[in-house]
Amino acid sequence: MIKSFQNIEVKLIMNLRKLEMFYDTKDFNLLYNQYLSEIEDLLSIQSEKRIGILATSRKIKNIDRIILGLCQSIRESKNYPVIIPSMGSHGGGCFEGQRKILHSFGINEENTGANFLLSEDYINIGNIFGNYPVVINKAIEEVDYIIPVNRVKPNPGFNGKYESGLLKSLVVGLGYLQGARNFHKAVEDFGFESALIESSKLLINNLPILGYIGIIEDPLGEVDSLKVIDPTSIYEEEPKLLKHAYDLVPRLPLTDIADLLIIDEIGKNFGGAGFDPCVIGGEKGIQKIAKLFFVRNLSMESFGNAIGMGLMDFTTRRFFDKIDLEVTYTNGLSCNILRSVKIPLFYDNDKKVLEAVEQSLRQGLGCGTRLIWIKNTSNLSSILVSNDTLKILDLNKSFFKLTEEEFQLDYNKELNLMEHI
Repeated sequence: MIKSFQNIEVKLIMNLRKLEMFYDTKDFNLLYNQYLSEIEDLLSIQSEKRIGILATSRKIKNIDRIILGLCQSIRESKNYPVIIPSMGSHGGGCFEGQRKILHSFGINEENTGANFLLSEDYINIGNIFGNYPVVINKAIEEVDYIIPVNRVKPNPGFNGKYESGLLKSLVVGLGYLQGARNFHKAVEDFGFESALIESSKLLINNLPILGYIGIIEDPLGEVDSLKVIDPTSIYEEEPKLLKHAYDLVPRLPLTDIADLLIIDEIGKNFGGAGFDPCVIGGEKGIQKIAKLFFVRNLSMESFGNAIGMGLMDFTTRRFFDKIDLEVTYTNGLSCNILRSVKIPLFYDNDKKVLEAVEQSLRQGLGCGTRLIWIKNTSNLSSILVSNDTLKILDLNKSFFKLTEEEFQLDYNKELNLMEHI
């Protein structure tokens, strides 16, 4: 029997891991061994060189093994690995904030055997479009080669041949706070792709890039592709990776807009916007999948960066209490996306939020409400939906399959929703 809170019935869509007929997760160990073999070929250089690994702020599955394996291979080639955080304005745009992010991924000085390197100064590499300076962190002068490492995926705000990936980590990531600001000013006047191509060409012509490591995630958030890219072929290879990444986005198979999306957490670790708009909409001209968004919490891995909250309608006191306004506003200002850092309506607990939602929805909350509940946009292994949402789902065109499990939408003693995903 289905029990309900305020007559909202919910069903569970089976863990995506059981949709093997649609997508088989790759064996990471096989990908990793092939990766190490390709790295060995990449490192056929003179010995005694300092090689800077440009490390991203994205929490990618097995990113610690990917970076640690690269450090070990560099040492085995009789060279010296150095970790250079390449995160633009993330982590407050400062060394300690960015090092803290990498430590949370299991990447630190002790287990990598590599020093972390960052300077408070910048180098002006040149200008694009006449008077837009392209700057990078001065720490680059202390290494002989660099290897950017990053995930390639759709950008939350722009469409194009190149979006979020290796070129962006080079241009924005290595530019840190000032570089990120300069880049986004150029984007306003000339567009994302033009600014990215012109900036990256300038950097590639002036920096000792040994190669690139591109990572693609599958719909379950597992590593699907781990590719070592020759520095001369980055403009040909990155668009191929991006196309593959688009093919693997686990879009919700809705035929109409829902009433309410409940999302357990957003955070910078899930994407530049705090979430993936290809999954839930709200950016890139993609319609929101629900009239109202309710985010319950801010991820711990975001370290107080609450960018993306401005696209939410409701949140909780516990979300609000985790916000680091300085870090959040630094990121929002550098990208010039002020609406994304505006604070939504917040209440002491989930029950108070849903009472406010009921007032906001024309038909209120109850029988007929189209409700969707996800953990975050990087983990859609299970989704809760109301019975009326089932009427607007086309499961034949998706990764998802309906199960027989049924849950009650109810509260715990803190008056927050009982969690089933």
